[in-house]
Amino acid sequence: MTQHTPGPWTVHTNFATATYTVFDADGNYGETDADTLTANAALIAAAPDLLAALRQWAEYAEQNGGNEAYSFNAATRAAISRATGGAQ
Repeated sequence: MTQHTPGPWTVHTNFATATYTVFDADGNYGETDADTLTANAALIAAAPDLLAALRQWAEYAEQNGGNEAYSFNAATRAAISRATGGAQ
């Protein structure tokens, strides 16, 4: 399978038109080849499962942590925050 568009992705909101535009790391958006679109769609479709797995890991690391788990958990919590717009 083709790779998805490399991240990080950023979302820009246009409140006047109630639209969202997603930009890649190079500031590009919009058209790409069909294989990349398919890979992007697969990643987006997996996002709820990935978020659930991160939440499970965060809970586990909090309860069973050590120094290594703590550093992984900080990155996990940051990813959850980004995925949820700041909500946990």
